[in-house]
Amino acid sequence: MVERGYIVRTRSDVPRGTVLNRDTAMREAALDSGAQILATGFPAAGMSARYDRDFFVSLPDP
Repeated sequence: MVERGYIVRTRSDVPRGTVLNRDTAMREAALDSGAQILATGFPAAGMSARYDRDFFVSLPDP
């Protein structure tokens, strides 16, 4: 859809489940998808610390 000119929004995690399972597959797929908007419950380092994890999602530098 991105290639067809659509603006695409996708989730990059499922709060708690993604972090507790240490599963980054959804984050990697979201980043690889070309979506312009990534929704996350963990937009900054330290937000997952309450689960004793270091998980966050940010866009790479262009």
